[in-house]
Amino acid sequence: METEPDKRGRAAGHRIAVASYNIHSCIGMDRRYDPDRIRRVLAELNADVYGLQEVGERPKYDDAIDQFRFFAERTGMHAVAGPNLIDGRLAYGNALLSRWPVIEHRLIRLGVPGREPRGAIAATVQYGGRPVQIVNTHLGLQQDERRKQIEMLRSAISHVPLPTIFLGDYNVWERGQRALAPLGAPPSRTAPRTFTSWVPLLALDRIWGGPGITIVQIDTHKTVESRQASDHLPVKAIIELPQAAS
Repeated sequence: METEPDKRGRAAGHRIAVASYNIHSCIGMDRRYDPDRIRRVLAELNADVYGLQEVGERPKYDDAIDQFRFFAERTGMHAVAGPNLIDGRLAYGNALLSRWPVIEHRLIRLGVPGREPRGAIAATVQYGGRPVQIVNTHLGLQQDERRKQIEMLRSAISHVPLPTIFLGDYNVWERGQRALAPLGAPPSRTAPRTFTSWVPLLALDRIWGGPGITIVQIDTHKTVESRQASDHLPVKAIIELPQAAS
C-alpha cells in the first residue's frame, strides 16, 4: 500500500476519511453559541478532509469570532475559506479543512437572482503523490434554484481531469436526489439521514465520488456532542482512491 506521512506525522494509505458537516454557525440545538463544541465534534470524527457549511454568522452575537480562522488555527489543518456573504468584519459560507496540502483552489459562485448568495469550493489536495479534487458546497432551498446551481457547478468542474470527491449540504432528499445525477451522484436512496440532529429524517448532507472513487463505508456520526452541537449531524465516509498513475 502506498503511504506518505501526513502533516501530523501519521502514515496515510490509499483510503482516506472525509466528512461533511453543516455546523449551523456553531449554534447548537440548545441555542448555545459554542465554536469549541463544533471543534470537539471534528476531533471525534478524525477525518482527513472536512467540508463545512454555514461557517460564520451574521453579526448578532457580541462575542462573534472569525470562525474560518478559528477552525484553521484550532485544528492545525490546511484550510480554504469560501465565504458567500460578508457583513462588516464577519463572513458566512463554506470552508474546507485538509490534512494534506491544498495545491490550488477556486471559489465557484452559484448565485441565483433573488436568492441567498451561494457558492462552492473546488480544491485540489495533494495526497500520496496524486492530486485529488474536493468539491464542497451548500445548495439553495428551492428546486429550480438547485437545478441552476447544479448546472453551474457541473460546468465549472467538468473540465478538471482529476478524481473528484463531492461533499456538502445539497438540500435534496428522496426523489429530489435524482437532480444530482449531472454531478455523478448515485441514484440510491440509502444516503444516511442527517437532519435534524435529534431526530434525523432527511438526508440533506451528502458524500460521493466521481469515476474511480469507491465509497467503502458511509454513516452519520451520532454522539452526545454531535446531537447537540448543530441542527445537522455530520456524515463521514471512508473512500478508496484510484491507484496513482505510474
